Amino acid sequence: MSAKTLSAAEWRRRLLATCQRMIDSADRLCQADRDLGDGDHGVTMARAFAAAQTAYGAAPASPGPDLAILGAKLMGAGGTSGIVFGTWFSSAAKAIGAKEIDGRTLAEAMAEAAQAVRNRAKASPGDKTMIDALLPAVEALRAAADEGPDAALRKAASAAAAGAEATRPMVPHMGRARTMGERGVGFVDPGALSVAIIFEGLAATP
Repeated sequence: MSAKTLSAAEWRRRLLATCQRMIDSADRLCQADRDLGDGDHGVTMARAFAAAQTAYGAAPASPGPDLAILGAKLMGAGGTSGIVFGTWFSSAAKAIGAKEIDGRTLAEAMAEAAQAVRNRAKASPGDKTMIDALLPAVEALRAAADEGPDAALRKAASAAAAGAEATRPMVPHMGRARTMGERGVGFVDPGALSVAIIFEGLAATP
């Protein structure tokens, strides 16, 4: 493996690390969801990522198929969050296919996936959703693509974290949170927080 690519085995290790981060963050994500009027987001995410973690133990490592496994588990987890996060990973899986993970491939796959999420969720930047963290992450991936996937993912993680925090002063416009109106100001969107945690996991060197 060169510095400009991630092997299938390393990509699998990063996905497994991401699964564990999401499982460990269940309470934090549930609290973020309760702040905006619901409360089950962390449970939904943890269930799906735990199922993917188990499935990886019975399948050979392969970048596109590994993302497809995660997408399928998220789709099966139920709820709106399962569907939109499942759309993200399932779309990225199709875009990557059997390709090796280099910076450009990863950036293009995540860009396609982000558009698929927008099409599914009908969300725009500023609506206080996962899009507010996902789009900055994709922009960072694109800008750093030629530096290789490792550097690009670290910058994407930083951008996603900043994007999630930027949802705090926003008024929610989508999902159940929109009923809170101005009372939703001051809280981080749980979907955006999940995006930030996911990129943290993908950026971590196992």
